[in-house]
Amino acid sequence: MIDQLYSHVDLEISDRTITYGDVKSLLDRAIEMKIRAVCLPPSFVRWAKRYVGERVKICLYVGAPTGNDTVNAKTVIIREGLRSGADEFEVYVNLNELKSGNVEYTLNELKQLRRACRSKLFKCAIDIGVLTQPELETFCKCAIIAKCDYISVGSPFFGTKNDTGDIIKILCRKIKIKTLSDIPEDGRIQSLVDGGAERVGVISLPVASTSVVPVTANVATNAE
Repeated sequence: MIDQLYSHVDLEISDRTITYGDVKSLLDRAIEMKIRAVCLPPSFVRWAKRYVGERVKICLYVGAPTGNDTVNAKTVIIREGLRSGADEFEVYVNLNELKSGNVEYTLNELKQLRRACRSKLFKCAIDIGVLTQPELETFCKCAIIAKCDYISVGSPFFGTKNDTGDIIKILCRKIKIKTLSDIPEDGRIQSLVDGGAERVGVISLPVASTSVVPVTANVATNAE
């Protein structure tokens, strides 16, 4: 049951001071726990993919947190990620354009990013905590039209069954949902999965219901 639960988990590594040794330690733990994917910034992707092979998925994330880089800039990073062997892409769309009511920009951005990822899994990300209900509905409709694989809501406010149910209704069950777990414990992750989330992002690896392995774990081994 635990292995099945962890197959829904994405470990998100974004610590600005993390080293190759730290990443290696976390990759080893992710493989051992059968985590679904490890999300990394672009500079780590090629090395990480060579290290893990097919033992765990490597996801490249782009544009966090506001996504206000240009579409061309994001596309360049995605293409480099494809050459580096990334299995998945999680890309933040331009929050400023969406909040400004530029629906055409949002739709075209999602379409271009989807094409750039080719056949790889594409998670379009945005923080729903700063969106109004109409903005969320607009974003979801654009994601459906652009044929995104996932919508990553990226908000610790997401998580109750009612919230999840409302989003699933908007998406018409055409797109899978990823959310964040504010508490990286088995029980919390299970509640999010039960609520409808297919993926749950964590910044620390669950160890038990009351403890975690921090992303900044200090290890002595240097990256090879």
